[in-house]
Amino acid sequence: MKKNNYKALLCAIVASLSVSNVYAADNIIQNKINQYHSTSLVENIENLYKSLGLYDYYLESTERAKEEREAKLKKQNPTIEEMIEFVCIKFDLTREQFAQIVAACICEGFAGPENQDRINESLNVASALINRIKNTKWNGYVKAWMHIQGRDVTLWDHFTAPNQFDVFNNIHFKEALNHTSGPLYETIIKFFYYVDNIDPDRMNPEFQNLRHNYCSYWASRSGAIKLIPPKGNDYFDPIEDYQRIATEDTYYYQNLLDIMESEKTLSR
Repeated sequence: MKKNNYKALLCAIVASLSVSNVYAADNIIQNKINQYHSTSLVENIENLYKSLGLYDYYLESTERAKEEREAKLKKQNPTIEEMIEFVCIKFDLTREQFAQIVAACICEGFAGPENQDRINESLNVASALINRIKNTKWNGYVKAWMHIQGRDVTLWDHFTAPNQFDVFNNIHFKEALNHTSGPLYETIIKFFYYVDNIDPDRMNPEFQNLRHNYCSYWASRSGAIKLIPPKGNDYFDPIEDYQRIATEDTYYYQNLLDIMESEKTLSR
Protein backbone atom coordinates (compact mmCIF):
# COMPACT_ATOMS: atom_id res chain seq x y z
CA MET A 1 0.00 0.00 0.00
CA LYS A 2 1.23 3.47 -0.76
CA LYS A 3 2.43 5.36 2.31
CA ASN A 4 -0.14 8.16 1.87
CA ASN A 5 -2.99 5.62 1.63
CA TYR A 6 -1.73 3.79 4.69
CA LYS A 7 -1.44 7.03 6.66
CA ALA A 8 -5.00 8.00 5.67
CA LEU A 9 -6.30 4.62 6.77
CA LEU A 10 -4.54 4.92 10.14
CA CYS A 11 -6.11 8.33 10.64
CA ALA A 12 -9.54 6.96 9.68
CA ILE A 13 -9.28 4.20 12.27
CA VAL A 14 -8.13 6.57 15.00
CA ALA A 15 -10.93 9.03 14.19
CA SER A 16 -13.80 6.59 13.67
CA LEU A 17 -13.09 3.67 15.99
CA SER A 18 -11.88 5.67 19.02
CA VAL A 19 -8.46 4.06 18.88
CA SER A 20 -5.94 5.85 21.07
CA ASN A 21 -3.03 6.15 18.62
CA VAL A 22 -1.68 5.16 15.23
CA TYR A 23 0.21 2.19 16.64
CA ALA A 24 -3.03 0.65 17.90
CA ALA A 25 -4.59 1.38 14.51
CA ASP A 26 -1.69 -0.37 12.81
CA ASN A 27 -2.35 -3.46 14.96
CA ILE A 28 -6.00 -3.46 13.84
CA ILE A 29 -4.92 -3.45 10.20
CA GLN A 30 -2.37 -6.22 10.71
CA ASN A 31 -4.93 -8.37 12.60
CA LYS A 32 -7.43 -7.88 9.77
CA ILE A 33 -4.82 -8.97 7.24
CA ASN A 34 -3.93 -12.02 9.34
CA GLN A 35 -7.63 -12.86 9.74
CA TYR A 36 -8.00 -13.16 5.99
CA HIS A 37 -4.59 -14.87 5.65
CA SER A 38 -3.90 -12.61 2.72
CA THR A 39 -2.33 -9.31 1.81
CA SER A 40 -4.76 -8.82 -1.07
CA LEU A 41 -6.87 -6.53 1.11
CA VAL A 42 -3.94 -4.19 1.43
CA GLU A 43 -3.65 -4.01 -2.35
CA ASN A 44 -7.31 -3.02 -2.61
CA ILE A 45 -7.71 -0.06 -0.29
CA GLU A 46 -11.46 0.12 -0.91
CA ASN A 47 -12.03 -3.46 0.30
CA LEU A 48 -9.88 -2.87 3.35
CA TYR A 49 -12.00 0.12 4.37
CA LYS A 50 -15.14 -1.99 3.85
CA SER A 51 -13.80 -4.81 5.99
CA LEU A 52 -13.17 -2.35 8.82
CA GLY A 53 -16.66 -0.85 8.59
CA LEU A 54 -15.21 2.46 7.39
CA TYR A 55 -16.57 2.56 3.84
CA ASP A 56 -18.53 5.79 4.38
CA TYR A 57 -15.36 7.39 5.72
CA TYR A 58 -13.52 6.13 2.63
CA LEU A 59 -16.04 7.69 0.26
CA GLU A 60 -15.96 10.97 2.17
CA SER A 61 -12.16 11.13 2.30
CA THR A 62 -11.89 10.22 -1.40
CA GLU A 63 -14.19 13.10 -2.34
CA ARG A 64 -12.26 15.41 -0.01
CA ALA A 65 -8.97 14.33 -1.60
CA LYS A 66 -10.40 15.13 -5.04
CA GLU A 67 -11.41 18.62 -3.86
CA GLU A 68 -7.96 19.15 -2.32
CA ARG A 69 -6.27 18.14 -5.58
CA GLU A 70 -8.44 20.59 -7.51
CA ALA A 71 -7.66 23.34 -4.99
CA LYS A 72 -3.94 22.51 -5.27
CA LEU A 73 -4.02 22.85 -9.06
CA LYS A 74 -5.83 26.17 -8.69
CA LYS A 75 -3.10 27.41 -6.32
CA GLN A 76 -0.39 26.30 -8.71
CA ASN A 77 -1.96 28.12 -11.67
CA PRO A 78 -3.79 31.12 -10.19
CA THR A 79 -5.15 33.95 -12.29
CA ILE A 80 -4.05 37.53 -11.62
CA GLU A 81 -7.43 38.17 -9.97
CA GLU A 82 -6.96 35.16 -7.67
CA MET A 83 -3.46 36.38 -6.81
CA ILE A 84 -4.80 39.82 -5.90
CA GLU A 85 -7.46 38.25 -3.69
CA PHE A 86 -4.86 36.10 -1.93
CA VAL A 87 -2.43 39.02 -1.40
CA CYS A 88 -5.18 41.17 0.12
CA ILE A 89 -5.96 38.40 2.61
CA LYS A 90 -2.27 37.65 3.25
CA PHE A 91 -1.41 41.28 4.08
CA ASP A 92 -4.81 42.46 5.37
CA LEU A 93 -5.36 44.95 2.56
CA THR A 94 -8.35 46.20 0.62
CA ARG A 95 -8.14 45.97 -3.15
CA GLU A 96 -7.86 49.76 -3.32
CA GLN A 97 -4.94 49.74 -0.87
CA PHE A 98 -3.11 47.04 -2.79
CA ALA A 99 -3.70 48.92 -6.05
CA GLN A 100 -1.98 51.96 -4.51
CA ILE A 101 0.98 49.86 -3.34
CA VAL A 102 1.39 48.36 -6.83
CA ALA A 103 1.19 51.85 -8.35
CA ALA A 104 3.85 53.07 -5.91
CA CYS A 105 6.20 50.25 -6.90
CA ILE A 106 5.72 51.25 -10.55
CA CYS A 107 6.33 54.99 -10.15
CA GLU A 108 9.09 54.64 -7.53
CA GLY A 109 11.09 52.66 -10.04
CA PHE A 110 11.96 54.47 -13.26
CA ALA A 111 10.15 55.42 -16.44
CA GLY A 112 10.69 53.86 -19.81
CA PRO A 113 9.80 50.73 -21.75
CA GLU A 114 8.67 47.68 -19.78
CA ASN A 115 11.99 45.88 -20.08
CA GLN A 116 13.45 43.55 -17.46
CA ASP A 117 15.50 46.31 -15.78
CA ARG A 118 12.41 48.44 -15.17
CA ILE A 119 10.46 45.44 -13.88
CA ASN A 120 13.29 44.42 -11.54
CA GLU A 121 13.64 47.94 -10.14
CA SER A 122 9.94 48.03 -9.28
CA LEU A 123 10.38 44.67 -7.57
CA ASN A 124 13.31 46.15 -5.61
CA VAL A 125 10.94 48.82 -4.27
CA ALA A 126 8.41 46.12 -3.35
CA SER A 127 11.16 44.11 -1.64
CA ALA A 128 12.17 47.08 0.54
CA LEU A 129 8.58 47.37 1.71
CA ILE A 130 8.35 43.63 2.45
CA ASN A 131 11.64 43.74 4.36
CA ARG A 132 10.28 46.40 6.69
CA ILE A 133 7.22 44.44 7.75
CA LYS A 134 9.45 41.44 8.45
CA ASN A 135 11.87 43.47 10.59
CA THR A 136 11.57 44.15 14.32
CA LYS A 137 13.36 47.52 14.13
CA TRP A 138 11.15 48.96 11.41
CA ASN A 139 7.96 47.67 13.02
CA GLY A 140 9.02 49.53 16.17
CA TYR A 141 9.62 52.73 14.22
CA VAL A 142 6.22 52.64 12.53
CA LYS A 143 4.40 51.73 15.73
CA ALA A 144 5.89 54.81 17.42
CA TRP A 145 5.38 57.16 14.47
CA MET A 146 1.73 56.19 13.99
CA HIS A 147 0.90 55.68 17.70
CA ILE A 148 -0.23 52.09 17.10
CA GLN A 149 -1.45 50.24 20.18
CA GLY A 150 -3.09 46.87 20.71
CA ARG A 151 -2.41 45.44 17.27
CA ASP A 152 0.40 44.43 14.94
CA VAL A 153 1.90 46.80 12.40
CA THR A 154 0.57 46.08 8.90
CA LEU A 155 1.99 46.44 5.43
CA TRP A 156 -0.37 49.38 4.90
CA ASP A 157 1.01 51.07 8.03
CA HIS A 158 4.53 50.83 6.62
CA PHE A 159 3.38 52.15 3.25
CA THR A 160 1.55 55.16 4.70
CA ALA A 161 4.00 56.00 7.51
CA PRO A 162 5.09 59.69 7.47
CA ASN A 163 7.87 60.54 5.02
CA GLN A 164 8.42 56.94 3.96
CA PHE A 165 6.76 55.71 0.76
CA ASP A 166 5.54 59.23 0.10
CA VAL A 167 4.39 58.83 -3.49
CA PHE A 168 0.91 60.33 -3.31
CA ASN A 169 2.15 63.70 -4.59
CA ASN A 170 4.30 62.12 -7.27
CA ILE A 171 3.12 63.34 -10.68
CA HIS A 172 3.39 59.79 -12.03
CA PHE A 173 1.34 58.16 -9.24
CA LYS A 174 -2.12 58.72 -10.77
CA GLU A 175 -0.78 57.52 -14.10
CA ALA A 176 0.56 54.38 -12.42
CA LEU A 177 -2.85 53.75 -10.79
CA ASN A 178 -4.23 53.31 -14.29
CA HIS A 179 -1.45 50.89 -15.19
CA THR A 180 -3.48 47.70 -14.66
CA SER A 181 -2.15 45.32 -17.28
CA GLY A 182 1.07 44.21 -18.90
CA PRO A 183 4.21 42.46 -17.65
CA LEU A 184 5.26 45.20 -15.18
CA TYR A 185 1.90 45.27 -13.40
CA GLU A 186 1.48 41.49 -13.36
CA THR A 187 5.02 40.75 -12.18
CA ILE A 188 4.63 43.06 -9.16
CA ILE A 189 1.42 41.24 -8.21
CA LYS A 190 3.15 37.89 -8.63
CA PHE A 191 6.01 39.08 -6.42
CA PHE A 192 3.65 39.92 -3.54
CA TYR A 193 1.86 36.60 -4.08
CA TYR A 194 4.98 34.44 -4.01
CA VAL A 195 7.30 36.42 -1.71
CA ASP A 196 8.28 34.57 1.47
CA ASN A 197 5.66 31.93 0.75
CA ILE A 198 7.08 28.49 1.48
CA ASP A 199 3.80 26.70 0.92
CA PRO A 200 5.00 24.11 -1.65
CA ASP A 201 1.86 24.69 -3.71
CA ARG A 202 2.55 28.42 -3.93
CA MET A 203 6.25 28.30 -4.72
CA ASN A 204 7.69 29.60 -7.96
CA PRO A 205 11.46 29.34 -8.54
CA GLU A 206 11.34 32.47 -10.69
CA PHE A 207 10.57 34.56 -7.58
CA GLN A 208 12.68 32.80 -4.94
CA ASN A 209 15.78 35.02 -5.28
CA LEU A 210 14.20 38.36 -6.17
CA ARG A 211 13.96 39.67 -2.63
CA HIS A 212 17.02 41.72 -1.63
CA ASN A 213 18.10 42.50 1.94
CA TYR A 214 17.62 46.30 2.13
CA CYS A 215 14.92 48.28 3.93
CA SER A 216 15.49 51.74 2.46
CA TYR A 217 16.21 53.47 -0.83
CA TRP A 218 16.74 57.00 -2.14
CA ALA A 219 17.04 58.26 -5.68
CA SER A 220 20.67 59.03 -4.85
CA ARG A 221 22.71 58.42 -1.70
CA SER A 222 26.45 58.29 -1.06
CA GLY A 223 27.66 54.86 0.07
CA ALA A 224 24.45 53.08 -0.98
CA ILE A 225 24.16 50.30 -3.55
CA LYS A 226 22.52 50.78 -6.94
CA LEU A 227 20.99 47.40 -7.73
CA ILE A 228 19.93 48.33 -11.27
CA PRO A 229 22.48 50.77 -12.73
CA PRO A 230 22.41 53.39 -14.04
CA LYS A 231 18.76 54.44 -13.53
CA GLY A 232 17.77 52.52 -10.40
CA ASN A 233 17.46 53.75 -6.83
CA ASP A 234 20.28 53.56 -4.28
CA TYR A 235 19.54 50.97 -1.58
CA PHE A 236 20.82 50.91 2.01
CA ASP A 237 19.92 49.85 5.58
CA PRO A 238 20.44 46.09 5.18
CA ILE A 239 18.98 43.58 7.60
CA GLU A 240 20.49 40.26 8.58
CA ASP A 241 18.52 37.03 8.71
CA TYR A 242 18.68 36.97 12.50
CA GLN A 243 16.90 40.35 12.62
CA ARG A 244 13.86 39.03 10.79
CA ILE A 245 10.85 38.37 13.00
CA ALA A 246 8.97 35.07 13.13
CA THR A 247 6.07 35.01 10.68
CA GLU A 248 3.21 32.70 9.76
CA ASP A 249 5.55 31.23 7.16
CA THR A 250 7.98 30.25 9.93
CA TYR A 251 5.25 28.39 11.79
CA TYR A 252 4.03 26.78 8.57
CA TYR A 253 7.56 25.53 7.90
CA GLN A 254 7.83 24.04 11.39
CA ASN A 255 4.50 22.26 10.93
CA LEU A 256 5.75 20.92 7.61
CA LEU A 257 8.84 19.52 9.31
CA ASP A 258 6.65 17.91 12.01
CA ILE A 259 4.47 16.24 9.36
CA MET A 260 7.52 14.95 7.50
CA GLU A 261 8.90 13.52 10.73
CA SER A 262 5.60 11.78 11.53
CA GLU A 263 5.53 10.23 8.05
CA LYS A 264 9.03 8.85 8.63
CA THR A 265 7.73 7.24 11.84
CA LEU A 266 4.76 5.68 10.06
CA SER A 267 6.95 4.27 7.29
CA ARG A 268 9.23 2.41 9.70
